[in-house]
Amino acid sequence: MTITKPVPGKLRRTADDIERESGGTLRVEIIEGAPLATPTPSGRHALTTARIRDALSARAAQHGLTTADTISIPLPDDPDDYATPDLAVLPPSSLDTDERLIPGEEFILAVKVASPSESRPSIEVRSAWYSRALVPALLYVSPGAGEWMLSSDPRGDGTWLTTSTGGYGEKITLPEPLGVLLTADLPRYGRVLVISMATRTSADVILLPRSMQRSTLRSGRRTVKRLRSSVMCELT
Repeated sequence: MTITKPVPGKLRRTADDIERESGGTLRVEIIEGAPLATPTPSGRHALTTARIRDALSARAAQHGLTTADTISIPLPDDPDDYATPDLAVLPPSSLDTDERLIPGEEFILAVKVASPSESRPSIEVRSAWYSRALVPALLYVSPGAGEWMLSSDPRGDGTWLTTSTGGYGEKITLPEPLGVLLTADLPRYGRVLVISMATRTSADVILLPRSMQRSTLRSGRRTVKRLRSSVMCELT
């Protein structure tokens, strides 16, 4: 897919327009200067987020922290470039604002759940972005591969001082005071069909459950065609 970027300075307006016109069915981030529209998460995506939230909420509250979703993080030098993790752990005082964007350094942990269509290069790009945003720690879980990656101590240049990886069933030692996260009960994505829309990149692949192939393919192609001029569309 060829991506035509919107005019700099109008990115936030473009993202707002896409979310409004979608009726709330698309969530838009701006990664590396290009909008990325993600539909409502699948059931297992949402369940993964919910189980991690349930595991962290009580522990966070004991230490004066809270968990939240739909909280966006800007790059320090470019508020028109922002991402929205699936889950965040941070002090409640950081949320006591009318601003939409919360600086990355105010987070304790950001959690990102990979979509079925997300490739390893895409995960690496996002991980580098969170380092540049100075988020202290990023937990990336992949229900497709049954793997996780925890990065901490961002250098701010797209790299991390510490990165650990593992598979579902292994314990994750999170930054203090969050303790250990168990992963054995995190759900896995089911079998899917990969449909290439054009020259393959990390964002131009649509993955569909086999039961939805025929009914969804035509509408999916229309959606991607409509958004092609301004956004990358990653379907979960």
